[in-house]
Amino acid sequence: MKAIKVVAGTAALGVSLFASAAANSEILFDNLSAFSSGTLTALDYPAGPGPLFESFSTGSSAILVTSLSLFINATTPGDGGTFEFGVFGDSSTSPDLSSPFYISAPLPDSDLSTNLGAETFSLDISLSPDTRYWAGLVTMSGSVNWSYSSDLSGPGVASEYSADVLAGAINVFANEDAGAAFQMEVVGTPVPEPAAWMLTLAGFGCLGLAAALHRRVASAT
Repeated sequence: MKAIKVVAGTAALGVSLFASAAANSEILFDNLSAFSSGTLTALDYPAGPGPLFESFSTGSSAILVTSLSLFINATTPGDGGTFEFGVFGDSSTSPDLSSPFYISAPLPDSDLSTNLGAETFSLDISLSPDTRYWAGLVTMSGSVNWSYSSDLSGPGVASEYSADVLAGAINVFANEDAGAAFQMEVVGTPVPEPAAWMLTLAGFGCLGLAAALHRRVASAT
């Protein structure tokens, strides 16, 4: 009976580790609840300073980004314009537009209000650990604005960067130096490490072994 308890305990540990990693969401960046200090149009250059960008970074584990929320509005929602958002890689602390991880389909301005609000988009993007990425927003013909806040106290905000486009070049500003950051929230789920996956698989195997041993003991008695 002790053998059964040991293998069952191993199985439970493996399954528990997997379930814990899958269930615990992680906030990589969040200043949605901060007050808005103003907005900036996301209109594409040369008509405006767009695309606009805000960076965020992953922690020590690989992560599956599950949602991105942007604090945005439209000056004239009925203008027939559209906007797009995306997630990009990083190149020397600047958005790497040649390395998109996700680019949305054009979305209508009519989805937005003239009042600022959090627009949440569901994602399924696997990102590497200890790496910087960029969320971007642009409108080619619409009136979408992205709110920024001077409150840098939210998770992951103060140490990141904002960027816009001026004279055809991407301009990057450290949030702490600029004293503001575009408002968004990035949420993900840690991806289990290979060791955790192996322990989980071993756990399922042990469950089968425990069941077999239990049947043997039962038949012997």
